[in-house]
Amino acid sequence: MIRDVEFGADVNVYSFTNLYGCSVGDGSRIGTFVEVQAGAKIGAACKVSSHTFVCEGVTIEDGVFVGHGVTFVNDKRPRATADGGALQTADDWEMLETVVEAGASIGSGATILGGVRMALGPDYDIATHFTPRYNPWDQRLCLVPDGDLFRSIREKRASVVTSQIETFTPKGIRLKDGSELEADIIVTATGLNLQVLGGLEVEVDGRAVDFARTLNYKGMMYSDVPNMASAFGYTNASWTLKCDLTCEYVCRLINYMDRRGYKQCMPHNVDPSITEIPSLNFSSGYVQRSIAKMPKQGSKRPWRLYQNYALDIVTLRYGKVDDGVMQYS
Repeated sequence: MIRDVEFGADVNVYSFTNLYGCSVGDGSRIGTFVEVQAGAKIGAACKVSSHTFVCEGVTIEDGVFVGHGVTFVNDKRPRATADGGALQTADDWEMLETVVEAGASIGSGATILGGVRMALGPDYDIATHFTPRYNPWDQRLCLVPDGDLFRSIREKRASVVTSQIETFTPKGIRLKDGSELEADIIVTATGLNLQVLGGLEVEVDGRAVDFARTLNYKGMMYSDVPNMASAFGYTNASWTLKCDLTCEYVCRLINYMDRRGYKQCMPHNVDPSITEIPSLNFSSGYVQRSIAKMPKQGSKRPWRLYQNYALDIVTLRYGKVDDGVMQYS
């Protein structure tokens, strides 16, 4: 449905959209199953991907990319009813505005910046302090479920400085812009180095295993290394979701071996078309420093890590343990 929309030139709108009372600038593209409410403004040369909701009070400036399934919000405390129990009307809530600045990119599924804007107010410089140069899940997120950090900033009991550190000084830290932050205590939060299996040295028949030369099998075992599994959680969801599925699968595997009298199981790649790719695609420094030492993942199953709980349920909870790749003896 498209009603009372102000379109610029050369705008593409795909089927099954719901646009009303809004404006879309020149050369922008609106994907399928997108809703844009009355009063929302989308600038020129923007791409709004499918299944996105742009509510009233949102202004998207020129050249912005909005990924799939992004949900904007404009009500800090949404409620169905007013204090008297009747359904809320426009007079019962205060609309909070969100501006996505020109050239920004919002990753798929994001609901982040609008919430930060609500927590800190319209005058806070979110573009500098809460919009990093990477997308969500290119690096891990820090969650503030009760909003105490934002409340402290809003009440001026805490502040955020976003810059690069040049060096330590007798009084604190000097930044690359020449300014100095005085500090009584400095807590370092970088420098972590990942180790495979916590640095455990593994040998098979007297041969040391170089895990950087192995393929990760179903996210838990390693090519040509028998009878060893480890748990490694999701990078984009709860860590324990994947660990739980791994434990279930290992129990199924052991039960399968017990029923058939097997003593050893070992994943072995027999497909020459499998290519190696890094096991993690995080841009975080601690990952990049260690990625060359980590096991690789393969280009397709069962060596591919999809970071997808639904797919892993099918594979690990219900998939075959005798899949032609696992060798038993």
